[in-house]
Amino acid sequence: MIIPYKTVIFVKNNTMGAKTLSDSSLATTQDKLNIVAQKLHQKQFEAGVLKVYRDERCEGTNEFIHQYPDGHEELVAVDANLKFIKLRDLY
Repeated sequence: MIIPYKTVIFVKNNTMGAKTLSDSSLATTQDKLNIVAQKLHQKQFEAGVLKVYRDERCEGTNEFIHQYPDGHEELVAVDANLKFIKLRDLY
């Protein structure tokens, strides 16, 4: 299972009397933003930018999956220097 791309909106509690978003309008805004984010990610992927995500194949908290536009995937880990280390190819 691939975890879908999500962008989270944080709304700070406004004490100045300005209008705040209700839960339903916030959810609607979040849904619209998620659609825009998914389209943007798809355009980037089509342009050759790899997808980075986590799923059940990632055992450690520092493990991620790199999916390349040609379809192949690699399990990678992030080391202490924030560099990606390829652990293995995924099929």
